[in-house]
Formats: sequence, structure tokens, C-alpha cells
Amino acid sequence: MPTAGWCEPDLFILQDLKLVKVIEVIVLDPYENSENSVYSKCWKIHNYYNPPEIVVFEPTNYLDKVRLPETKNEYKRKFGYEPKSYTQIQESYANKWKKNGLHVTFWNEANIITEP
Repeated sequence: MPTAGWCEPDLFILQDLKLVKVIEVIVLDPYENSENSVYSKCWKIHNYYNPPEIVVFEPTNYLDKVRLPETKNEYKRKFGYEPKSYTQIQESYANKWKKNGLHVTFWNEANIITEP
């Protein structure tokens, strides 16, 4: 593990015994400005495992209903617009981090395929 006090990611996806994705599951984790922020975790994953893709799963349907009404003003100050969903917030962070060399894909409930 990269540093003490840090747990391994939630899921490693292998194809032909090669690492293709690392998935981190979050709920209400801070995106930035914390030792345990999503940004910090993703950089640790990137530096330690160097996967072709880092995926962060966050249940946006839940967050849109429960957290978004409380946090709209915070994100309006941060990004200059009032987000309509956590998916917009995730896109803003993904674009910001990409400029710093960290490529993260956010998944939510819509990305999960369920069998009928």
C-alpha cells in the first residue's frame, strides 16, 4: 500500500490477467481538500497501481435527492453555476482533474447493467 492509513481500492478489474480498471466506491466523501478526498485517493491509485482506467462509483440518484438541496450553494460558489445533479458536479471535478493529469471516470447507477 502507498501510505499508512490508506485502504486498497474496492475493486480491481482484470482482463487476461492484466489490470484494466480500478474502481473506488464513494458516498459523501469529500472530492478535494482532504487527506481522504476522492482526488487524493485517485492520485494514490494512479501512482501505486497505474491502471489504464480509474473509475469512481457514486450513487448520484441518492445524492440528488438527499444532499443536492443542501450543497447547491457551495457548488455554485466553487464552479460558478448551480448544479442540477451530482452528475454535473462529477463532470466538473473530472474535467478539473484531467487538466492536472489525473484521468478519472465517474460512474453512477445509470452505468450499472442489471439483468431482467
